Amino acid sequence: MGQLLYQLLQAGSLSKPQFFKGFSETLELADDMAIDIPHIWLYLAELVSPVLREGGISMRELFSEFSKPLLPVGRAGILFSEILHLLCKHMSHRKVGALWRDSELSWVNFLPDMEDVPRFITEQKLDFNLSDCSSLGCLNDMYVILEDTF
Repeated sequence: MGQLLYQLLQAGSLSKPQFFKGFSETLELADDMAIDIPHIWLYLAELVSPVLREGGISMRELFSEFSKPLLPVGRAGILFSEILHLLCKHMSHRKVGALWRDSELSWVNFLPDMEDVPRFITEQKLDFNLSDCSSLGCLNDMYVILEDTF
């Protein structure tokens, strides 16, 4: 289904505004649907990850638009984490991390105000998007930088 969405976008049969409007309506209800559909964030990520992977929409644009209905309920980080992990299955962690960094995105913008960003990154295993290295030493250095920032 995600590949179909990408092809519809590429062919011009589905415009970006239509794509975002359709998902916005779903995302507004997703937190309530999570009660009956526990893996809804993974399922939504499966729908949009091909669009990102194939370059149909930039990560910055997609995450910025998707965060609008998700920030009020504090679920943007969970969906974006699922999307990034799915992308890692088709691309390397290094490439996905580079996409994140090139998009100039920050977890601070997608998590509730009281959320501990370094803890979220650790729990969701998202350290690959902090820097271009994979060692624990490098990861610890990045947390020190993050803690100094906040």
